[in-house]
Amino acid sequence: MRKAIAITTGIFLGLMLGCSGAPSAKQSASAAPATQAATSKAAPTDARHVVYILDCSGSMIPVFDQAKSEILSSIDALPEGKSFSIVLMRLKPAPGDHFTGIHFTGMTAKARVAEKALIEFLNEVVAEDKTDPLPALDAAFDLLSSQTDSEGKKIIVITDGVFPDNKLVENLLRQRNKRGQVSLDVWCIGPKEWLEQANRFLRGMAQANGGVLRLIEEHE
Repeated sequence: MRKAIAITTGIFLGLMLGCSGAPSAKQSASAAPATQAATSKAAPTDARHVVYILDCSGSMIPVFDQAKSEILSSIDALPEGKSFSIVLMRLKPAPGDHFTGIHFTGMTAKARVAEKALIEFLNEVVAEDKTDPLPALDAAFDLLSSQTDSEGKKIIVITDGVFPDNKLVENLLRQRNKRGQVSLDVWCIGPKEWLEQANRFLRGMAQANGGVLRLIEEHE
C-alpha cells in the first residue's frame, strides 16, 4: 500500500535511530559537474517530483544507515510543495516497498506525525543478500508517469554500484526514458578506495539520462 505523507523541514534527521544526518545541500544545481566529489553535498534540485531508489543489497549493509540519512537530508532540502517517493531496490519487490509524500515547511502536529511515519518506514528497511534494479527502476518511472507535468521529474539511485547485469539496466533506461523527460542522478556510496576506482558504468548511466554521478565516502 502506498503511504502518503507530509514532511517538515529540518527536524526529522535527528529522530532517525542509527543514522548520522548529512547537512542540507546549498550548492547550485546548474553548476553541478558530471561527477561530484566524495566530500560533496547533494546539489539541490528544481525537479517537481523526485523518486529516490534505495539499493537494499547485502553489499550495502556497511553504508545502509548512511544512505538512509542521505535520503532524509535531501528530502529536507526540497522546496515546499515538491512531491517525492522512496522505492526500495529488492530482489523480489513486495507491496508497500515504496513511500510517497509531499514536502511542507512548518512545525504542525500533523506534519510531525507524517515525518515520523517516514522515519519508521526507513527504519524498518533492511539490506538483503541480493537485489534486482530493474523492478525498482520500472516502479520509479511508473510513479513519475502518473504525474501530469511533462517536465521536472528526477530519479536518484543510491547504490554501491554492484548490479547483476549492467546491460539490462542500460536497456531498461533506454526504453523507459526515450524522450529524456526524466533526469537520473546516481549517488555511489562506499569506502574511499572503492570510490577512487572510476565507475564508468554509473557515470555513463547518469550522463546518458541528463544527470550526475555523486560520490559519497563511507563514514568511519
